[in-house]
Amino acid sequence: ETNDNKNSWFGNKKKNTKVSFVIGSKYTLSTVPRPKNKNVRIRQVKGHLLAVTSFSGKPPSDERVKKERSRIDDALSQSGLNPSIENGDDETFVYGYHDPFITPNLLRKNEVAVMVCEKSAKEIMDEDWLSLTEG
Repeated sequence: ETNDNKNSWFGNKKKNTKVSFVIGSKYTLSTVPRPKNKNVRIRQVKGHLLAVTSFSGKPPSDERVKKERSRIDDALSQSGLNPSIENGDDETFVYGYHDPFITPNLLRKNEVAVMVCEKSAKEIMDEDWLSLTEG
């Protein structure tokens, strides 16, 4: 994970952009290859519940991220769920699954996601389903 880049999602507010990669389950924190760049950190992320919209196409613009975030917020509200607010800020996650140099835009998969407050989820969701999310 590195946070050297800046983005302008949500207006002119400059926030750190974190770039993350998922390491295969065959690795542990002690066996994962060590990065050569000192700005890259390896850390384990605890399990969490996300509300996500998926779409294909080029990497999303700030406007598209806002639109998708609004759709997620509306769906959470209608479902009785709340975004998780950590450190006083509910983050918007943007995921891209593609090789940026080879994959045509039509085949690229993008997601915008918001972490869901697990307490609100436990209040309304089926316990059997929730047990699947607690890995």
